[in-house]
Amino acid sequence: MSHYLTQVTQIWDTLQLTWALGHYTDSWSHNTYLLISVWSWLSPNLSLFRHLSTSSNNTIHLIHGERNFQETIPEIHEYFQSKSQSPQISYYITLSRENHPEAKTWYVQEHIPEILQKTWTDVSCFICGLPKMVDEVRPLLESLWVVKENINFEKY
Repeated sequence: MSHYLTQVTQIWDTLQLTWALGHYTDSWSHNTYLLISVWSWLSPNLSLFRHLSTSSNNTIHLIHGERNFQETIPEIHEYFQSKSQSPQISYYITLSRENHPEAKTWYVQEHIPEILQKTWTDVSCFICGLPKMVDEVRPLLESLWVVKENINFEKY
């Protein structure tokens, strides 16, 4: 549960809800996946990760961004840390507002080239988050030779 919902909101506050605004489907013809998310928009990628990690043929790279380490959910962070012990799975957390020994610093899009250079262009990418981040990551992936049809996204 987010810090905003548990610590900031009060009884009778009005919340604005937004539905998914993108395309989060795939042909599932790949064996390599890049999952990119920020803040609470990790949920779709968490479900996708759980599905994809059931096959030992899949290679999965997850990049997730938060503002600071305090906002990460310890159980989820530990879950991905334990899963990334497998050579087919890598997990990167980025923090935009602080340095931390367990995280990369700045926005997720800053680290995509480094991660993609280790791997491939025949990859299926899933991006979930703020429209600004999604709109920056999509052309970045294309400039790194990811085929446009392999870029799936949701904007919230």
